[in-house]
Amino acid sequence: MTRVGRAAFAAAACLASGATTGARAPVLRPPDEPPLLAPGVRPEKIAGGFEHAEGPLWHPDGYLLFGDTPRDRIVKLQGGDVSVWRAPAGRTTALGFDPAGRLVAAESHGGSEGARRISRQQADGTWVTVADRFEGQRFNSPNDFAIDRRGRIYFTDPRYSQRETMELDHESVYRIDPDGSVTRLTDQLLRPNGILLTADDRTLLVADNPVVTAGRGALWAFDLDAAGAVQHGRVVYDFHSNRGIDGMTEDSAGRIWACAGAGPDAGVYVLALDPTRTTARLIQRVPLPETPTNCTFGGPDRATLYVLSDTSVYALRTQVHGRPTPPGK
Repeated sequence: MTRVGRAAFAAAACLASGATTGARAPVLRPPDEPPLLAPGVRPEKIAGGFEHAEGPLWHPDGYLLFGDTPRDRIVKLQGGDVSVWRAPAGRTTALGFDPAGRLVAAESHGGSEGARRISRQQADGTWVTVADRFEGQRFNSPNDFAIDRRGRIYFTDPRYSQRETMELDHESVYRIDPDGSVTRLTDQLLRPNGILLTADDRTLLVADNPVVTAGRGALWAFDLDAAGAVQHGRVVYDFHSNRGIDGMTEDSAGRIWACAGAGPDAGVYVLALDPTRTTARLIQRVPLPETPTNCTFGGPDRATLYVLSDTSVYALRTQVHGRPTPPGK
């Protein structure tokens, strides 16, 4: 167990204005938008020393879980203490709860290849495979997922390295139904990454983040019908040649808080969909001193945004609240 300083973690749980930051520039916000942060509040580093932190999840018992993917472990951050919560962990890149409160993970690849599956923790603590293949071929590298109120799991399956071991000839978005059947929803994107369902389960948001290809980074939206099929895929926000969205979350008002950019453009991009959900506009950017990977709301009031980078965890006290998630165990 590694200690990171109780004072820093406590500050993250109740940050006041005037908190320090390593951000390169002030928060950018159009003047016609209400402030999402109190004056002077900046991201504060509360833990470090990781190789690639991914997939944060706030547990209702009062701690943060996330994957330290290259080290093949899930880390627990609570009260200033960092501990290993699960290892090996299939090189986890995303965590979430299903409607029954069971923990679900995207187990990715890398090194020893990981498990390349969507898994779920059982009541006895064991982990089982929800799905690991499409039409008999192993997934590329399940990266991120979202779960609707019926328990259907929507996930992205890119591949960023070791492409010689791919069994599928596409990088796609899938849906796993409660009976375990797997449906490919779309292969329109070059390298689908972060994924998010709107609160009404009517729109599926997917980040196309090619990074190492000539493709552009963009946020796509797809209409979802009652059966969970996608229609009318369209780009709602274009990052052009900049690094697009890795991971994202949504606040209770439907704003998208997305980790994107690199170097001087690195930060949390707050986007708002228009009423028709055909376009999104940037309403605020919170600079970060490191390239961010993913974020989630947490804390007792779900008003602290936890932002991960390769090596660090940052906390940002906001004036909004994240969407509630089903209770944990």
